[in-house]
Amino acid sequence: LKLGKQQSAVIAAIRTQRDMTDALYKLQNEARTDRSPDSRMKRLVANELTKRYLGSLRYKDTPVQNSVMRFNSVWMLLTSPAYYLQNATQPWTTSLPVMAADHGSKAAGKLFDAYKNDATAVAKKGWHFDQVLQGDELAMAKELEQRSRLSFGNDMELGELADRPSPWMPKAVSGAIKSLRTAAQRVERINRITTALAAYRLARDNKQNHASAVAYAEKIILDTHGDYSGANAPRWFQQGDKNIPVKALLQFKKFQLIQLSLLAKSFHGAFSKQTSGESAEDFKARQAVSRKVLRNLFGTYFAIGGLAGIPFGSIVMPIIASIV
Repeated sequence: LKLGKQQSAVIAAIRTQRDMTDALYKLQNEARTDRSPDSRMKRLVANELTKRYLGSLRYKDTPVQNSVMRFNSVWMLLTSPAYYLQNATQPWTTSLPVMAADHGSKAAGKLFDAYKNDATAVAKKGWHFDQVLQGDELAMAKELEQRSRLSFGNDMELGELADRPSPWMPKAVSGAIKSLRTAAQRVERINRITTALAAYRLARDNKQNHASAVAYAEKIILDTHGDYSGANAPRWFQQGDKNIPVKALLQFKKFQLIQLSLLAKSFHGAFSKQTSGESAEDFKARQAVSRKVLRNLFGTYFAIGGLAGIPFGSIVMPIIASIV
């Protein structure tokens, strides 16, 4: 298995190296010669993509870390009921507040309808979308599935747990853990198809065409459920040729990163200045929607957990307590 992974990495690098090198050269040259107000950002993006590509060429097998991650997964699935609650409620606690900023209260009805009538039915049919969905909605689901938007979820964090027998784990326990993992993955997929259907239907009701509605559904999934793939993770989340056990240390941290990214994006949209090429009307609309997202998110967090449920609430609460 180790040799196969190494050879796969080498073959992939050989097959794509020329195209990737040409594309990176053009990217760097365009960023270097650009004189627009966004030139600095373009250079930063070009440098980041170059560093990510170079890092991907440094394959390093990590059998010890894989074992540690497998143990962590077992421990979490057996001892963290909050994990299942957090996973099961994500469309309502994260996706709904964002969609409601765009479409108002009807987003809740669309989300509930998609979950009750379609997403669970798709799961029961073995994820055969064509047995439940029709027309443009079926096309949307297939498009997003091909882009791995409906499948790359928390299973990326759970690692290789229960994919093959573990010598240190009794067979009965291994089977039970595999069932728990399968249940967590099933909930994640239901969450994603529920959110996708609700977002797509809201966009179509808002007179958007099929392509725009698919793009909106994909955006909502990426913003609120995230992309757990290694390629989407920050460079300091990737092992590369680092000697420290990055993968094990940062396991189960991508969810927090996705949530912080959503908040950071919303704060930026709500309070940043008007950008070049952005009309005054678009600027006001962007600020208004971003502020609604923040209001909805923080309102949801407060309704669920009080002040402690708000991000950084554990830091703010002692300060308030010391004052009053």
